[in-house]
Amino acid sequence: MGAKPAPVIRAQMDDTPPAVRIPTPEELGIGRVKVATTDEPLDWSMVERQLDAVGATGYQMEKTADGFRFTCKLSFGPVAGRGATKGEAVRKALAQLPR
Repeated sequence: MGAKPAPVIRAQMDDTPPAVRIPTPEELGIGRVKVATTDEPLDWSMVERQLDAVGATGYQMEKTADGFRFTCKLSFGPVAGRGATKGEAVRKALAQLPR
């Protein structure tokens, strides 16, 4: 049998660069706007940004006998959401918007 080769020992890091994770646009706050799904208070600036992004020309909040109705006007027609609270009505309407 032949002699075993001597092991190679290097006192430096491997040449392979470390993996880099690039954050998604949503994580950076520049992607699609996330709609809150709980009954936390609404961020109206976020709501208006999302409505602007889909080309809404206006919106309206109505108090009804059983809660609220939020309607936004879009080029293809109105989109409405109903809920026991204003936030619920807005969230239901926003969930119907095109993505």
